[in-house]
Amino acid sequence: MSVEILTSLNHKNLIIEGYTLVREYKLFLETKYDHFHPCVKVKIYQDELGQYSQQPSHRFCGPKQAGPYTSSRNGYASEQAALEGAIDDLLAFMPDPADNPNPDDDWFVPNHGY
Repeated sequence: MSVEILTSLNHKNLIIEGYTLVREYKLFLETKYDHFHPCVKVKIYQDELGQYSQQPSHRFCGPKQAGPYTSSRNGYASEQAALEGAIDDLLAFMPDPADNPNPDDDWFVPNHGY
């Protein structure tokens, strides 16, 4: 129903674009480290075209990165695909334990847009 409301508002030129919050997940991530499972939240949104997007509570900034990684991916076909995309983005630059044996909670920087 909310997708139809957004479409109606768009057709009436009341909005340019809009998103409905579908669900929020709280996750403990599986990492390459035995006892390092950071907790993050992910919001899943749906736009008036039925596409899904994701917004994580944190961004990953590993020891070899200049700043937190922000994905440009958007427009997922399903809620699950959006959630998996968020997890992939959060873990994409996780260092290998052989290269960095001490994981750090500080690698997960709060996303101020959350």
